[in-house]
Amino acid sequence: MVTLRRGAATVDGKADLVEEVARIEGFDALPSEPLPEMPRAAGGVLTVRQTRVRNARRALAARGYAERVTWSFMRTEWAKLFGGGDERLRLSNPIASDLDCMRPAILPT
Repeated sequence: MVTLRRGAATVDGKADLVEEVARIEGFDALPSEPLPEMPRAAGGVLTVRQTRVRNARRALAARGYAERVTWSFMRTEWAKLFGGGDERLRLSNPIASDLDCMRPAILPT
C-alpha cells in the first residue's frame, strides 16, 4: 500500500494515488474512452415479482388506466371530514402549511 501525505490530505492505495495525480495534472488532460460493452444477464435482472408487477402495470396502462401517487398528508380540516384529524396524526414539522395531518384513509385523496 502506498501512503503519501500532501498537506492535510492522505493518499492510501493505488486508486487514490491515480486520483491525486489526475487532480494535479487536470482531469481535462485525461483521455476519454467509452466503457466496455457488458454482456446482458441471461433471463433479465428483474425478480419474478418485479416482472409480474411491470406486466400488470403495462396491461392496465394499455387499457387506459393510470397510476396515481398521492401524498400521505392533507389539511386537518379535510381529515376531520373523513374521520381523522386526531392530534396524534398532526405533523410537528409539515412539508407545507396545508399538509399538516396524516390522511386517515386513501379515499380523501
